[in-house]
Amino acid sequence: MLNFVSICPSCEKEFEEDSTICSICTEKIERDSEPEYLQKIRVDVELKKNIVCIGGAGAGKSTILRKIAQQLRNDQSDKPICFDILGPTGNSAINVEGITYHTLFGWRKQGSGGGLFFNVSSKVLSDPTSSQSMLLSKITEPRYKSRYKRIAELDSLIFDEFSMISSAHFESMNRVCQLVRGNSSPFGGIQIILFGDPFQLRPVMGEYPFASKAWDSMNFLSHELVGDRLHRFTTAEFSDMTRMIRLGIISKPVVEKFEERNLEPPKKIMELYFTNKEVDLSNQGEYDKIDAQEYLYPSLLVSRYTLTKPNDKKFKIETIRSEDKNDEVIYSSCNSSETFSTPDERKLHIYDLLQVILNKHGKQISQQLDKDLEEFKKNLKKVYGENFMCIKFKPNTRVFCTVNTKEEGELLYANGTTGTVKECHPDHVILELDDGRILPIYYKSIDHNRRLTLDRDHIIDLKFSFRHIPLRLGYSVSFNRAQGMTINMVRVSGNGLRKSTGIIYVGISRCISLENMYLHKLDLNKVCVSSLAIAKFNDHYVREITHLQKVHPEWFMEYYINTDSQMEVQKMNNVISRVIEHQKSIIPLNQDQDIKPTDVSNISSSLDMPLISSDTRKSYQTSSRGASQAELRKWLLENQKTCPITQESIPNLLEAAHIRCYSSFNQSDTIAHTGNAILMRCDLHTLFDAGYFGMADDGTILQSKTFSSHPIYSKYDKIELPSWVKIEYLKWHRDTIYKQEI
Repeated sequence: MLNFVSICPSCEKEFEEDSTICSICTEKIERDSEPEYLQKIRVDVELKKNIVCIGGAGAGKSTILRKIAQQLRNDQSDKPICFDILGPTGNSAINVEGITYHTLFGWRKQGSGGGLFFNVSSKVLSDPTSSQSMLLSKITEPRYKSRYKRIAELDSLIFDEFSMISSAHFESMNRVCQLVRGNSSPFGGIQIILFGDPFQLRPVMGEYPFASKAWDSMNFLSHELVGDRLHRFTTAEFSDMTRMIRLGIISKPVVEKFEERNLEPPKKIMELYFTNKEVDLSNQGEYDKIDAQEYLYPSLLVSRYTLTKPNDKKFKIETIRSEDKNDEVIYSSCNSSETFSTPDERKLHIYDLLQVILNKHGKQISQQLDKDLEEFKKNLKKVYGENFMCIKFKPNTRVFCTVNTKEEGELLYANGTTGTVKECHPDHVILELDDGRILPIYYKSIDHNRRLTLDRDHIIDLKFSFRHIPLRLGYSVSFNRAQGMTINMVRVSGNGLRKSTGIIYVGISRCISLENMYLHKLDLNKVCVSSLAIAKFNDHYVREITHLQKVHPEWFMEYYINTDSQMEVQKMNNVISRVIEHQKSIIPLNQDQDIKPTDVSNISSSLDMPLISSDTRKSYQTSSRGASQAELRKWLLENQKTCPITQESIPNLLEAAHIRCYSSFNQSDTIAHTGNAILMRCDLHTLFDAGYFGMADDGTILQSKTFSSHPIYSKYDKIELPSWVKIEYLKWHRDTIYKQEI
């Protein structure tokens, strides 16, 4: 059941996102409606689909990942959803409040091929001829009991930066899940949700995950998070320049603009280096030069766990665990279905309940807390260094921020914002940002959350909170560590840089503007795009080219493409030629009209590779309908006003749903929309297009198996059809799109 939760800005308590009044302080809640693509992602998540969400730098992937995690955490189904957020590195795991996938699957840097899962090599695990009984006996050894149990109870897995997972590891994780769960479905039936960019950094060793057979079996629904302009960048032109580099297109006008930035910065700013050795030498060397008093800022690491029952919504016991492993009950946060005469009677009852649970599960809880805490500390060490429990600064230290912080909806600073420490106070530092603003930086918390099933009657939610000053030395950082950061001013060094797919794009896309970026020995001839990424995500690739050629046709007058396979270059040149021809055949839109998504299916019709590969499918279609689609929606809002299924009337949630697919009409049929549209709420529009429900001639809702078993959607049984709807179009949808068995 969808249940979106946010924090009330007035009382800082949680409220449901479909509320307009906070139930705690009764203040009115003002917020923008969610973008359509996020609503569609939420629907696919709830329908337990395997999905992949892709977008370039600054598209908001981490923000959406957290929203989806919150959606799963607050799901109101009878059985709470168990899920983990996995990152390929400790740094990425900290950024999304998760763990590394190495931790969950027992990966070790030893043995054949450099990687072992449960002491079985990835090569053996991914080999379909390997003995199933032998592998199962290895995986179920007593020392791996906690991992085995965790994998067995998982409902969903969210992966961040999926492009950095090797195909061997992806295959191995799939096989482990199948063996542990006794289920031959992909990942043993666990829902897989991927976030990342296939055109950014590749795995350190091996091939991309989408080169694996396991990927081909997942039936991923693809969601693109790329709009006309990416949020990070101050100008649309610089945003598009980074997108050209992302696609491996080296255009003479774009290169000339970058070459103008081969300058030395006027002052010391953040530097990006290819090697960690140069990063460490730069950071420590510059810090040691500062002749000033050093100030210590002790960090605080708090462990807590909350016990709940799936079959008793009122039951809740929350505790804080001290360093000596004693548990202190937070009675004000506890609850029970019992009634009590006095507060002391209530406390005693809760204490007794906790003791019963600890007598049965205390050892398991302690072991899991210890294990997760060690993993959390290890990741913190990778981000903040060995002394993460006591961070040190001097006045005049160059630093960068490590978290995003907002105040009254305005972003004060982001992960990667750089500046100089001006003053050191006991509980905060005064930071002068590179943009001239002066801000106090107070202690902030980074949280790590994890849900586990103790038994059929008890759920435990672990939470670790790291309270610290969210700054680290900011003289330099590596290209790899910079992924996910937004830097307001940066010097990008090409020293020792090797040609590798996505690496230069990651470097230049960290900065918010061209004017604030300084280049040093950066050879743009080393720009490179993965040919495999193009083949697997070629619908997205062509759509990006189409947008860029439409906005900047002059960039495609003199260019070349650099991929890791020169055999693909001619094929991609053909794609661009077809895009240019297609664009010339389209009547330009008026200046005040939005640029609509382009139907690129005919662009690649003569190419060897399909536009949408068989294993990475879109959950909905887009087509080039120009301004007519906007006019149709406007007409429906005026004449229909609400969704006939839900009675939803908020315009931002309503869309013009075509009954018969627009592209199925003959090109000569200029009035294909007549009698062929209904105003629908956006989630129902997505489900209707995907065939999850249809409509009989009398307006009866025809439900698929998924739809009929859903706690909300199954309630929709019949509507009053608008008078203009043509019956033959409903029949076309029933015969062609609607699938009762899905």
